Amino acid sequence: MSESFLTEIQITNFKCFDDFKADGFKRVNLIGGKNNVGKIAFMEACYVNIHAQDIKSFVSSLIMIKSRREKLNLLDELLQRKEPFNHKKFFKLSLELNNKICIWTNLNKAFYGISECDGVKKYIFKLNKKTIEVNINDLGLTH
Repeated sequence: MSESFLTEIQITNFKCFDDFKADGFKRVNLIGGKNNVGKIAFMEACYVNIHAQDIKSFVSSLIMIKSRREKLNLLDELLQRKEPFNHKKFFKLSLELNNKICIWTNLNKAFYGISECDGVKKYIFKLNKKTIEVNINDLGLTH
């Protein structure tokens, strides 16, 4: 089978998946199940993993799935905090709600987490074999 096909996946702390592993995927796979068991969350994890090439594409994929599925929830969260809406806060909240996720496949290995020490918050990305720690302002998410 081509190296560009996903054949195995491990998902940790992503949406409804605390610790999930599956393998044996072939060229065509059927994903089925009852309502609200994680079929879309599984596909979103695959989407995030495929985009785990660099920080910008990884963060953009997290924000994309958050904003598509949960934009109203995020906006409500910001309103409850009585803060005016701006995109940077929206992106930051999206990242904070995804703390400590790990999605590994045969194609990419992606981990994201937040570390806070002495009031300084760092966003930690481990994408494939590269580990990068950044401040929210260094992500360049301004629009």
